[in-house]
Amino acid sequence: MPRIPLLYVGTVGSTMNEARDRLISGDFESPFAVVANEQTDGRGRLDRLWQSPAGDGLYLTLVTTTAIEPQAFGLIAIAAGVAVCESLEKIGVSARLKWPNDLYIEDRKLGGILIQTLAGAATMVLTGLGLNLNRSDRFGPNAISVGEILTAPPEQATLAESLCDAIMTQLIRLEAPPDSVVHDWTARALWIGQRVEILAPEVVSGRLRGIDSFGRALIETQSGTVAVASGDLKRGPRPIAPPYTC
Repeated sequence: MPRIPLLYVGTVGSTMNEARDRLISGDFESPFAVVANEQTDGRGRLDRLWQSPAGDGLYLTLVTTTAIEPQAFGLIAIAAGVAVCESLEKIGVSARLKWPNDLYIEDRKLGGILIQTLAGAATMVLTGLGLNLNRSDRFGPNAISVGEILTAPPEQATLAESLCDAIMTQLIRLEAPPDSVVHDWTARALWIGQRVEILAPEVVSGRLRGIDSFGRALIETQSGTVAVASGDLKRGPRPIAPPYTC
């Protein structure tokens, strides 16, 4: 596979916005990636703020094309998660995947993935990745970083190249039947067989059985298996709020 061009920037609002602007302006053609040292307006799913302190994380957006059908776009984050795990495994970091787009080590968050698509003559996929490289209080108390696991973390550029190559490879795999990608995701998934709840927007409770060929979470409920396309996954039933008293 040809080397993917990487555009290194210092501080940007977000790599996702920067990559989209570069693509629309014609500065770069797919595939390419934007890698930043700091984001001042990094965003995760549901437009949540993504903390991106300077020098403590790897923040990138990879721009590629895809031929998969729109109904299967949920698999893009699934494939990207598998790719990131495979890339990290090569340097001795064993991460797990929390549906639909988070990277964990045990119960601590290591990173997250954000997907955007742009329709056109060819569908463009923007795969955003935020990965904690060094410990920072801004990541929150339940976060973990690559530097807390490895005594000698890889250089940012080396890791960025490896991650982009791995994501590109996995996205190409989606253009064939996705069974192998689904299998690889399930093998690394958190809480398979355990009780979970998804707020999507109604609460769906049951046991997580995996994902289907569209990337939807399969929840075994009392009334049957439900396929959920998006939402926030939590382990166990949500606590019931105590009754209000004055």
